[in-house]
Amino acid sequence: MKNIYGTTSAKLDPQAGSLVCSAPDRCSNIKVENITITVPSGEPPVYECRNMDNDLLQLTCVAESEEDRDTSQG
Repeated sequence: MKNIYGTTSAKLDPQAGSLVCSAPDRCSNIKVENITITVPSGEPPVYECRNMDNDLLQLTCVAESEEDRDTSQG
């Protein structure tokens, strides 16, 4: 992904998005560059990144446990 801009809702602020792969061996060489997403609070945005090579992502990634993840909406 490259050159993405936008604003998120306040629902998960400061989380701006998620990059989740089903298994580490299924996703390789995925790069993220020049992503500018703002969150309503003005805080630096964070992203849920799971089973990704975070060194290739120009994002601030945070871990989220399966128990915390709301999958009720799909």
